[in-house]
Amino acid sequence: MMGRTLAGLTLVISFAVQALSMGIFQVSIMAIYNYRGQKEDGRCCDGYQERPPCTMECRTFFSICLLHYITDVPDTPSCPFGHTFTPVLGGNTINETALAVLNYFPLKIQFSYGWPGTFTLVIDVLHDAFHNRTLSDPSQRILRSVVIDTAHPPTLWRKETEVSESVDLFYNFRVLCDENYYGPECNTLCRPRNDNLGHYLCDENGTKICLPGWEGEQCQRAVCLDSCNRTNGICEEPFTCRCIMGWTGESCDQCLTHPKCANGYCLQPSQCICHSGWRGEYCNIDTNYCMKTQPCFNGGTCLFDLAHNYTCSCPHNFTGYHCESVLCHEGFCAHGGHCQNSDDGPICTCPPEFHGEKCEIPVSTCEEVTCKNNGTCIMKESIAICNCVASFKGKRCETYINPCDSFPCKNGRCVNSSASYSCVCEEGYKGDNCDKIVDLCDDFICYNGGTCFLESTSKLPVCACGDHYSGPDCRNNINLCDDHLCQNGGSCKETSSDFKCDCIEGYSGLHCEQKRDLCENIVCKNGGVCKNFENSTKCICDPHYEGKLCEVPLLQSDQSATHPTLWDRDRDMSQVNSSVTHHHSVFRTLTFIVIYFCLSEIL
Repeated sequence: MMGRTLAGLTLVISFAVQALSMGIFQVSIMAIYNYRGQKEDGRCCDGYQERPPCTMECRTFFSICLLHYITDVPDTPSCPFGHTFTPVLGGNTINETALAVLNYFPLKIQFSYGWPGTFTLVIDVLHDAFHNRTLSDPSQRILRSVVIDTAHPPTLWRKETEVSESVDLFYNFRVLCDENYYGPECNTLCRPRNDNLGHYLCDENGTKICLPGWEGEQCQRAVCLDSCNRTNGICEEPFTCRCIMGWTGESCDQCLTHPKCANGYCLQPSQCICHSGWRGEYCNIDTNYCMKTQPCFNGGTCLFDLAHNYTCSCPHNFTGYHCESVLCHEGFCAHGGHCQNSDDGPICTCPPEFHGEKCEIPVSTCEEVTCKNNGTCIMKESIAICNCVASFKGKRCETYINPCDSFPCKNGRCVNSSASYSCVCEEGYKGDNCDKIVDLCDDFICYNGGTCFLESTSKLPVCACGDHYSGPDCRNNINLCDDHLCQNGGSCKETSSDFKCDCIEGYSGLHCEQKRDLCENIVCKNGGVCKNFENSTKCICDPHYEGKLCEVPLLQSDQSATHPTLWDRDRDMSQVNSSVTHHHSVFRTLTFIVIYFCLSEIL
C-alpha cells in the first residue's frame, strides 16, 4: 500500500486578514482507504454490517484546520489560522484514479501575516450523514490526523501518513511565500523591476541584485564609462557618456566650434579659431583660393576678395561670376548665322540649310538618316528625326524601354510582354496594376436592397437584408400579412415597414375587429332618424319629407304631379318669367312655386 503511486487533490489553505497577501499553506490529499466503511467509533457510515465491510459506503469529505502551535487539540478547534473543507469526494476509497475523474480544482487561500514558523494542522475525514457536510458532529468522524510541527518557507512537500485499525490516510503539506515575498516569515518584499525607479532582480533571500550597468541602493544610477569626462558628460544609460551642450566625443572631452565655423577649431565651446590659410569670422575665406582652384574660365583673372573669397575679372566677349557666359562676337555663329545676346547667352539665328547651337550642323534629310528597331523618319522643322515605336527611344530609336522598369505593379510581379507588360498579383490584390484590394463583396449580389458584408469569423460575404426580405442573398420575400389576419372581411396590405388592414364599411381597428356606428357622422334633416343596417345607413323621414337626408318636402295631394321640385325652382322661375302668356295651367304652377318659396323663407 505504501509503495503505491499517489497523486491527488491539492487543497490550498490561506487566511486573509488584510488586503496584502504574503504566503500560502498547501495541503495535498493523496489517497484514503476505508477498508470496512466504518466511522471512528466502529459503526457503519451507512447500511449495516454482518461481516466487514458495511453494506453501504461512506460519503467522504475532508475538513482542514490550521491553528497556532498547541499540543492539546480540542474536539472542535476554532481554527484561528484558517479553515476549509471539501465537497463529498467519494466513498470508502479515494485514490489517484478517483481524484483524476473528479478533476477537482485546488483551493488557493493566502495568508497576510508574518508566518510564525510553528503550527498545528488538524485534518478530519468525515461522513456526510445528512447531506449537509456538518462539521459540528464528532460522531460522523471517520479519522483525525494531527500534525504539530515547525516549517519555514520555502519548504518541500512533507509526506504524512495516518493509519488506524481500518483506515489509511496519505497526504502532503508545505508552506510557500507569495511571489515577490521572501524570508522565513514571508515579510521581505522584493519586486524585480527595470524602470525609472530601479533596475534589479531579487535573490532567494529577497535581496536586490542590480542589473548589469546599474548601481545604488535602488539600482537607479547608471554606471558610466571609465573614460567619461564627468564635467562635460552625464550617464543616463549604462556604460554611456552623453555630452552636455558644447561638447562631443566618446568621452565628452572635445569642444564644439560655432555652428557656422567652416575651417577653424575651438578650445571652449562655440569658438572659431581659423586654421592657416583661412580668414573671416567663421574661417570661410580661403586666402589661397585663386591659386588652388583657378575658378575663372575663358582666360578670366582671379582676384582675392575678403568678402567672397575671390572675384573673376573677365576678358572681352565673356561675362558671369566665373567668366563662363559667352557674349556675341565675330565668328561665334558659323555659316553666316546672326548672333544676338540674351539672358541665357548668345543665340544664333541660322540660315535654312544649317541648324545647331552655333549653326554648325547641316540640315539632314530622311534619305540620310537610318532609324533602328522599326522607327520611321519624319521631317520636323526642316530636321530629319526618328519617330520610334513603343518600347524604344533615342535619336535613332536605339534604346530599348522595358515597361517593367517603372515598377507599375504595386502589389505583384511585373511580366514584360513585348511592347507592354502584365502583372501577376499577390494574394488579396487585383487590377491591371495590382492596386486594388480584393473585396469578396464586389462579386456577391444582395437583392432587394440588401447590403453585403464580410462575416467576422469565416470572412465570407453575407447579406444584411432590408425589411420584408430574408435568405442568404435577400431573395425571400417576407409577407407581413401571413401572420396578421384582418377580421370582418377586411383586406391586408403591406406598408414600407408594417401591415395595414383596409376595413369594409362599418368596421375599424388594427384588425377591423371593432364595429363602427355608421350613423355617427350622418345628420338626418326635418325630424328624420338615422338607422344602421348591415353595411349601410338610411334616414327614416317624417311623412312630409323624402330624400337621402330627408331634405326634400313632399307635395300635397291636390298639387299637380308636374309641380317642380326644390332643385328645379331656379330653372322653373326663368321659364315662368319668359312665358307668362302660356296656358292657364302653367300660371297655376307658377303661383304655387311663388307660394312655396314664401313658405320656405318663413320656415
